[in-house]
Amino acid sequence: HVWAAYFQSAEGDINVGYSSELSAVGAYMPIRNYEYIEVKGNQMAGTVLNALPEIQTSGNHDIQIATDFFDYPLRESFPVTLEQAEKAADAAQEKLAALENEKNLKNTRILDNVRVEIFQTGQRLRTARRFYSREHRAETVSIEQQAILIGDAVFVALPGEVFSEIGLAVKEGSPLEKTFVIGIANGYAGYLPTTREFIEGNYEVDGSRYSPKAETVCIGSSLDLIRRLVK
Repeated sequence: HVWAAYFQSAEGDINVGYSSELSAVGAYMPIRNYEYIEVKGNQMAGTVLNALPEIQTSGNHDIQIATDFFDYPLRESFPVTLEQAEKAADAAQEKLAALENEKNLKNTRILDNVRVEIFQTGQRLRTARRFYSREHRAETVSIEQQAILIGDAVFVALPGEVFSEIGLAVKEGSPLEKTFVIGIANGYAGYLPTTREFIEGNYEVDGSRYSPKAETVCIGSSLDLIRRLVK
């Protein structure tokens, strides 16, 4: 018997030019449906089947685990005030109400895009309320991470949606060629954008509770765990 496991890696990045906001507001997207999921599933299964003849198996692999808690810095500021966030959210709602009265715009992408605007401004408002509601904001949050060594391969587990550049930095800094980063593991700690992405803003940054400095902590803690396993 052969067991094939599929994991999400560092998956939080939308800089590839794709965003899921349209599907989040119910708009049809050809690559956000169950039919396309089947297409991608068959692609992955086919890749595994093609690789099987080349895989060398062993029942004597050494397995080691390293786990620890690390303090991740939380954001010290928010890009807009609570009043600004409320005004933007109200304006988006008013914009949609006005456009919906125009019959020629029914079922158009114009309305979908305004619904996305409502989705984004609503998310920013919710995060702003959480940020400004705490009189004494914590500076850090303790997050548990693991690294698992199986033979000559290591898996690093991160409980959140980490941006791809962070995952690549971990792989590049690892002493092991077979280094795999697994996101949304052992819980969910939200989006963890790169430092640079905080300049760009948008969906993941608006919803993130982390400081721009968290990228450095994530890379360093991941490599720390890996090095504990490599003698």
